[in-house]
Amino acid sequence: MTTSVSIYDKKRRPGDIILLVLIYACAFLAVLLLVGIIGYVIYRGLPSINWDFISKAQSALEGTFGILPNIINTIYIIVITYKCQEGGGETDDDSASQNFSGGGGQWDDESGREKIVYHAAVGQPGGQGVGRTLSGSSV
Repeated sequence: MTTSVSIYDKKRRPGDIILLVLIYACAFLAVLLLVGIIGYVIYRGLPSINWDFISKAQSALEGTFGILPNIINTIYIIVITYKCQEGGGETDDDSASQNFSGGGGQWDDESGREKIVYHAAVGQPGGQGVGRTLSGSSV
């Protein structure tokens, strides 16, 4: 007859309880410090935010401060990332697509994209042929 041992039936030792309390105290302190820092930054910085700060570029010659280029660059990065994710690295030529994946990639059922990372130059299966770059040109 075998008896099953569960981690839930484990006998707690005093050291376990002390360490658990210490872990929770450290986690609470870390969260408290993070909230304090974020609150301090918002408290000190909120009065400085106005329409000129948001809509102008920073210039040492004109003596202006602004974050408009940063906002535009962030939007560019989001759009480019979304478009790259949407495209999934598809090419017009099926053979070029096979050259990227080595001919035996695994497909994700939900998105229909391959689960592999495309390499810059991968030859055809068996080591024959010329590798292709992501743009489709021969290497």
